[in-house]
Amino acid sequence: AAFGDGLHPTTRLVLHELISADGYHLAEVLDLGTGTGILALAAARLGAERVVATEIDEAARRTAEINVAANGCADVVTVIAPTDDIRGPFSLVVANILAGTLIDMAAELQAWCIRGAPRSRGARLILSGMLDERVADVTAALPGLTETSRSQLDGWTCLVMERATD
Repeated sequence: AAFGDGLHPTTRLVLHELISADGYHLAEVLDLGTGTGILALAAARLGAERVVATEIDEAARRTAEINVAANGCADVVTVIAPTDDIRGPFSLVVANILAGTLIDMAAELQAWCIRGAPRSRGARLILSGMLDERVADVTAALPGLTETSRSQLDGWTCLVMERATD
């Protein structure tokens, strides 16, 4: 009943990036558009201290909550509606949503990131859900971020961007 079975190229790209992330970036994670919660669960299983997972669709939100409980991650992962108060900042923001939504949310994506984070690292964003031809539009909407890596699969792109430290 919800998007996110882990098989779509965008989800696979994000999972690869999560597995590759260092421990610092998994400290405080925001998963925007969590769907079934697969990326939030992956972050929790990979060592995140706190994961906030947002979902606009009520049925998907319920599915994510069931999955979080079934996987024993309720102490780490909180599933909320995006209209709820999202309390950051976060060391990692994951957004596997369409390019238009990423562009519309550019200011929020940057605001939720830790600035001047410990260990001389800025906050990281893993952005997926965009077709290859929309990448330039997304990066143009995020001028305060630097692209650190890019991966592509079956016409879809995943960007890893980092916000510089102060």
